This record gives sequence, structure tokens and C-alpha cells, in this order.
Amino acid sequence: MEDLHYYLIAMRVREFEQTLDGLQADIDTLEQEKLELKERLSVLSKKTLLEGLSRQAGHPGSHTHSCMMGDLILNYNFVSFRKLATCSKDNIQF
Repeated sequence: MEDLHYYLIAMRVREFEQTLDGLQADIDTLEQEKLELKERLSVLSKKTLLEGLSRQAGHPGSHTHSCMMGDLILNYNFVSFRKLATCSKDNIQF
């Protein structure tokens, strides 16, 4: 009876080790896939960036649009700053 008990324990230990080995192999495979995907993403990101830059260089209107958007943002920030300064000036008491 005791031999059967040890045999069952040994079987469970072997099964556990096989499962653990399988899981470790899966982890190793997934880590390798993750590295490959990161590399592909890096290459694609660089490619997309270069394509975007080449398109921008090819279309002078896009540069004008970009400058106009920059001017609008600067103007908005200036107006907001003036409003803040006016509110602060009104709240100052001497």
C-alpha cells in the first residue's frame, strides 16, 4: 500500500515537471515572439515616419497648413494668457 502511495506521488511529480517544462517552453516562445513583434513595430514605425515626412515634403500645402495650425495655437495661448493676466490684475488689492 505504501509503495502505491509513493508511486502515485512520483507520477504526480513527473506530471507536474512535464507541465512546468511545457509552460516554460510556452513562455520562451512568447518572449521570442514579443521581441520579433517589437522589432517589426520599430521597423514599421520608422517606415511610416519616413513615408509621412516624404509626403509632407512632396506637398507644400501641408507645410502651410502646419504653419497655420501653429499660428492658431500660439494665438490661442496668447489670448488665454491675456485673460489670465487681466483676471489676476483685477483681483490684486493694494
